[in-house]
Formats: sequence, C-alpha cells, structure tokens
Amino acid sequence: MKFKFQILLIFLFLTGGLHACECILTKSIEEMVEDADIIFYGTVLGVDDRDDPVYAEQVKYYTFGDDYANKGGYEPIFKIIENFKGGIKDQLVDGKYSYQTEWTNCDRLYKISYSYIFFGNIDDNGKIRTNICMMGGIVNDVTTLEEIKDLTKKQ
Repeated sequence: MKFKFQILLIFLFLTGGLHACECILTKSIEEMVEDADIIFYGTVLGVDDRDDPVYAEQVKYYTFGDDYANKGGYEPIFKIIENFKGGIKDQLVDGKYSYQTEWTNCDRLYKISYSYIFFGNIDDNGKIRTNICMMGGIVNDVTTLEEIKDLTKKQ
C-alpha cells in the first residue's frame, strides 16, 4: 500500500507542469483578425473581480494572494484607446469597457496600467468572450498594432 502511495505522489509531481489551457497558436495573424468579431487596443484602469458574485466562491482557486485585485484581475475595466473591429461602442460606459469572464482556468489575468490588444467573439447571448487561443495580450511592439490596423482596413 505504501508503494502505491509513493507511485501516486511521483505521478502527481511529474504532471505538475501540465496545463489544460495551454494553446499552440496555429493560425496566422490574418486568420485571427478575420475570425475575431471584436478587436481593440486599451489600457486596464482597474478590475471588477470583487463585484462579481462568483468572486467569493472562486477567489480561493484563482488568486495569487489577497491583494491580487489591487494589481490586476480577471475582469478588467479598459479605457479604449483605439477600436479596430466590431461594435464595442455600444458596450462603453463613460468611454470605458468592463469585460466579464466566465471564471475558468483559461481566463487571462490582466494587470492594471498595462495596455492590451484584445481579440474577442460575440457569444450566443451577445456577450463578448475571449480565450487563450485567441490572439491578444500586452502590447510590446507598436508594429503589431500597425499590422492589425492594416489588416482590419482590408476587410
């Protein structure tokens, strides 16, 4: 019995580096721009995680410390800098867009004060959704923004 427990522990340690939500991007940037319903560039002003009713139940699974929502979170409030594609204007409140996640392990964590390119699709309920397999993230290179802008103009 002790041997089986040791084997189980070894197995758990060996699989500790696996992530079910990893995604290998196989689409070109052109395909991703074409597939997305919404594309914008914005800066995260804050997060609404604590306002979500799911937060109290899920926070113990998703946080990296009690103060994580002061640094970033899963439900960002974006100040839209530039809209490249889609009807985001209807969802703005005071020039800001609040993105609500599904609270899954595959949701992105957004850092306050960082600027992101955001790719999303509209689900059956009319909500904007993204996932780790869609292009998006912190913008480090302005040429990427220019390329996306050029691609959206061609559509």
